[in-house]
Amino acid sequence: MKRLLGFIMLCIILLSCGKDSNDEVLLVNEMELSFSIMPVTAGGDMKDWECQPGEADYLQVVLNDQEYFLDVFRLNGFLYSEPIRDKLETGSDSVLCRISRFILWSAGIEPDATLPGADDTALMGTPDQESFYSQYVINPLTYMVMIPVMEHFSIPMEVICFQPDTSALYLSK
Repeated sequence: MKRLLGFIMLCIILLSCGKDSNDEVLLVNEMELSFSIMPVTAGGDMKDWECQPGEADYLQVVLNDQEYFLDVFRLNGFLYSEPIRDKLETGSDSVLCRISRFILWSAGIEPDATLPGADDTALMGTPDQESFYSQYVINPLTYMVMIPVMEHFSIPMEVICFQPDTSALYLSK
């Protein structure tokens, strides 16, 4: 008798947790995007260039007009960014993304409330398509790429060293 009563109580609990069929279901896809960062080796006009000292601490990227500051890390000698996770209300299986800024920074000594900090140093970046340096990378900025949703996607990005006297020339904006 106790077993029958326990079974009936369990059935009542399970049936009471049902969802009304009139509730609206919102389809939300999630995009997860990271960057694999590939420095362009010196060649041609760049062979006498030297990169500024320091190791990259974070990445500044502008994706679809939204600015992100992402930590970077090395894995087996290769540089990667932490992922950007974004929820997208869409019924499609991909989204078009526009990358309009891509700069690796070395954090300075002083902690800053906003990035980049006053004593942070721009080490490497992807040049804008209108700059002289765009010829050194395959995909200069502004770079458009289709990203699949509901899975992790990594975009390979080429970067070249900033030179202290010419870093403004990398960007046409």
